[in-house]
Amino acid sequence: MKEKLIQTRNQLIENIKNVYQDMYQLSFLTGSLSGDHSDALSDIDVWLVADEEKINHLIEKRFDHYNEIGEVVHFCEPPHHSPINGMASSVIYNTDGILTEVDYYICSDKVAKFIKNAKVLFGEVNIPEGFPENNTEKRILSETYRLDFFLFLAFVAVKKTYRNDKKYLDMFSDVYKKLKTDYDLIDLPEIENNYDFKTLYKYIQAVEGKVTDKQKEFLKDIENFIKMVIKEYIKLWI
Repeated sequence: MKEKLIQTRNQLIENIKNVYQDMYQLSFLTGSLSGDHSDALSDIDVWLVADEEKINHLIEKRFDHYNEIGEVVHFCEPPHHSPINGMASSVIYNTDGILTEVDYYICSDKVAKFIKNAKVLFGEVNIPEGFPENNTEKRILSETYRLDFFLFLAFVAVKKTYRNDKKYLDMFSDVYKKLKTDYDLIDLPEIENNYDFKTLYKYIQAVEGKVTDKQKEFLKDIENFIKMVIKEYIKLWI
């Protein structure tokens, strides 16, 4: 399965290059894929740098472009992760049952910075090295945002469970509790956080009755993906 995961991710990267190279001046990968510490479940962190005059149009059309890359089954746009005058989107693609996360950062060349050790996909680096500031302006969130965000975190929790990342899984558990205490989903069951796939299934099953039909489809995608990952997880510990 590892080979299939990597092959699928590499194909998405090629799709990103093909779709965006005529729209943007520069694109580069950051995160684990820009170095030598990635694994088969690593996501794709891609920055897209555009001319200042084009940036608003490209942000407006971003979902059309995301859908050109592959089959989008979920997306989430945390309000404070976007660069100034830009946009950040976490998009989940389904490729024959393989779920892959692509984190897009759309940025104007007026404020863009080239992040140290990034890997260039296309274009020339004509921006200073550093890290762009985040946009702190408030955004109106959709009615489905809280559960969209939780479902996105649930997908990320698949690889975090595989890696036994207890710090992330504690955070994920806290977000679940906030659905109960802060967002009027008080009838959600209490779940003991045991840092395993069985617990992750419990979180998914707990919210199934609270989500929209589209969100429910994504939950099923996550469940099927967990089954694939569990097979690799079992081999890891045999």
